Amino acid sequence: MTFMPAWLLYAIIAMLIYGLWAFFPKLAAFYLPAREILVYQVIGILVVGFIVLLSSRERLQINGLGLLFSVLGGVAGLAGTIFFIKSLAIGKTSVVVTITALYPLVTILLAFIFLRETLSVKNAIGILFALTAMYLFAT
Repeated sequence: MTFMPAWLLYAIIAMLIYGLWAFFPKLAAFYLPAREILVYQVIGILVVGFIVLLSSRERLQINGLGLLFSVLGGVAGLAGTIFFIKSLAIGKTSVVVTITALYPLVTILLAFIFLRETLSVKNAIGILFALTAMYLFAT
């Protein structure tokens, strides 16, 4: 009997949780403005962060560049969340979630430019399909 690789299981769990992450703010937008939703989401993030920190026996590692990029990732994530929530509050959930879920295209482009990661022909075709899907959803 073969089991699912751990990375795939984790990716599926992340996908399901991200689905909730994208859905709950839409429900919240029926009752609260975007600013309040964001503040309350930050509280949720802090709760999970403290649980992870307190449940670990290891000390926090400190590295200047690692710290910088981690903080920048947090800033970018929260800034993106602000616009995601604002978009959800006034837009159609299926369109907003689909378009914002194409964020890996930005990551792929940055990895290609700065990390010199390669793209296969299949990857490039997939990117074209994703851009086509974004256009079709947005129009």
